[in-house]
Amino acid sequence: MTGTLTPGVAPAPQRSGGTATIVGIVLLIVGLLVAAGGGAVLFVGVAAAGIQGMQAGDGYISAGGIEMSTDSYALTSPARDALTMHGDVSNLPFDVAALRLTVESADEPVFVGIAAQADIDRYLSDVQHSEVRRLDFRSDVRYREHAGSAPSAAPGDLDIWIASASGSGPQEVTWTLTPGTWGIVVMNADGAPGVDVEMSAGARSDLIAPAATALLVLGGILLAVGTAGVIAGVVLLVVGQRGLRSPGDAGAGRPPRMPQQSSPV
Repeated sequence: MTGTLTPGVAPAPQRSGGTATIVGIVLLIVGLLVAAGGGAVLFVGVAAAGIQGMQAGDGYISAGGIEMSTDSYALTSPARDALTMHGDVSNLPFDVAALRLTVESADEPVFVGIAAQADIDRYLSDVQHSEVRRLDFRSDVRYREHAGSAPSAAPGDLDIWIASASGSGPQEVTWTLTPGTWGIVVMNADGAPGVDVEMSAGARSDLIAPAATALLVLGGILLAVGTAGVIAGVVLLVVGQRGLRSPGDAGAGRPPRMPQQSSPV
């Protein structure tokens, strides 16, 4: 008996690129997220560096002057939104924040002072005064009027002020923010009614420069790590795709048939 040919089927090829493809996808996603976060941190660092660069030679970032006027005896900062600082910053080797106020009256000597909000409330409890409720440096100022009478003493006669200045011409007060709740008062030096001044404010902080440096360094590191992750992910994706395709190229995707001949009987 003649032998017959029995077709044989070669085993399916192993696909070696699947793991590389999965790892590449994960690295690509993580790299994009890290790079995006690094870009955001870097942007904030650049903005902080820009703010640092805006500071004048004396270190203050200053806003333009704004005219403020009232027929009452005093102008005050908002009591409800008083300057408040928590924690102990007295032993820190830098200033968390410092404030500079410059006030000038064209008509008569002016007084500007900073004191604890509770002391200001007691001093002006029965005094007619105007509380600044909205201040826009396009000269849009809104006040909340408090009824009352004349003050019992000129502001310079009190010992409640932690920083103050009084006199003719521009009067400047600089003050480092300390724990507590504080307010600002502007009056005529003799306590007379009718306050008409131009005021400008400036601020500075020793935290801006180191914060900008730290943000720039951190943002650069994150951006570099994220970019490296994206590159590695792309490379692994390419390698994985080649690994998935290469075994099937021989034979146009069809397993080879191996003839087998049976032995004659």
